[in-house]
Amino acid sequence: MIGEYSCPYLCNTGKACGNACIRPEGCRFHWKAKKRFYDRLRSESLRLEIQERLRSEIREKTYEEIMLAHRDTLAILNITLCKECLLPIKIDEREYCNSCQSE
Repeated sequence: MIGEYSCPYLCNTGKACGNACIRPEGCRFHWKAKKRFYDRLRSESLRLEIQERLRSEIREKTYEEIMLAHRDTLAILNITLCKECLLPIKIDEREYCNSCQSE
């Protein structure tokens, strides 16, 4: 039923719109123009949930995982990684760099 409600929104002139409408929220122009905080809050919470899930999935790689992935490249460069701080060291040195051996 058209005209069941009248639009309560104020126009730029300062007077009420008064258009006949079928929604209590307002006529089609003002209903579409109103801000929808619920949608924005919902999308914001969804974005935060996705970020938190990604953060939980990201973790530091272990020495073994790095060596497994890059062993051949490190061998070509004649270097390896310190097991403690993962800094590159020469292959003929031990498993730890000088600063980690002194500790």
